[in-house]
Amino acid sequence: HHLVLLHAGRGRVVLDETVVDLDGPCIAWLPAGWARRIRIEAGAGGHILSVAEEVVARAVGSGPDAAALRQVADRVILVPAGSSERYLGDLAGGCDSIARELADGAPGSLEAVAAHVGLALIWIWRLSGIEAGIPGVRRTTTALLGRFRHLLDLHFREQWSVAQYARALGISPDR
Repeated sequence: HHLVLLHAGRGRVVLDETVVDLDGPCIAWLPAGWARRIRIEAGAGGHILSVAEEVVARAVGSGPDAAALRQVADRVILVPAGSSERYLGDLAGGCDSIARELADGAPGSLEAVAAHVGLALIWIWRLSGIEAGIPGVRRTTTALLGRFRHLLDLHFREQWSVAQYARALGISPDR
């Protein structure tokens, strides 16, 4: 998974066959396997955080909002300029804290990193505009269907095959 915080400047993310231009300030959350290439232009300022699935799983946890956070973590979410400014500073501070935790390697560092990633997912969830309909999601099938609909929104013009959707969802084509 990748979190891109662009304070200023421009960048570009290549997702399979889709190219997304980034204009700072903005936030991009890219689930595992989605970003083929992330390019930030010279002079741009911000953070790029790569997060292992193990850390995302800890961040999502098993609390009442776990299904919603998992759905957020598994989506490509782009928060454009203007909307992103509300939490951009908080997310940047979280990235700085994560860097310190990883550099220090102190006891509990993994838990601290997971906590910061969890906060980042909550803020991205709030900024994404997808909060309506997510909180009540409790069943795996419903969450999978939501992820599938999101993929359809992103790739309907590219006429993805069943196999491509299945691979992106982590399921078999028969399912």
